Amino acid sequence: MTLTELKTTLAEHPDRMLTFRLPNQQSVAAHFHITEVAKREKTFVDCGGNNRHSETCALQLWVALDIDHRLSSTKLTKILQYADEFFTDTDIPVEIDHQISSLTMFTLDHIKADADKLVFQLAAINAACLDPDKCGITPDLMPLPQIGKSSCAPGSGCC
Repeated sequence: MTLTELKTTLAEHPDRMLTFRLPNQQSVAAHFHITEVAKREKTFVDCGGNNRHSETCALQLWVALDIDHRLSSTKLTKILQYADEFFTDTDIPVEIDHQISSLTMFTLDHIKADADKLVFQLAAINAACLDPDKCGITPDLMPLPQIGKSSCAPGSGCC
């Protein structure tokens, strides 16, 4: 989901409470905070020697001990407005940083509007070969199973 899509969804559903759902379908505690909005830029060389650049909007979720804290769609819109000056392009992906056992990055897959809340569905971010032709990676060699999921049948010897 892009920053533009996020802002549009928030504007279409003012004053809704927010729920963040992890890829395993567990919800982040309802008293989370958004502690930062960041423009994350990355310039890098991929495994095939190609120069690349990416830009994302990163929201950091933090759960404190103030269990009465709740964040609405209207409040998140205000928080995002504070960072407007950073983003000349809003058609960039939104990532969510959340402390589990360590800081973990997710992508914002989609938002579902329920009667009284917005449910933010997070998805895992997985590594991939960015130049499979140059590296000799054929479709049968990718992708690897996601952590916690296995396509290996018991006794098959693939794991």
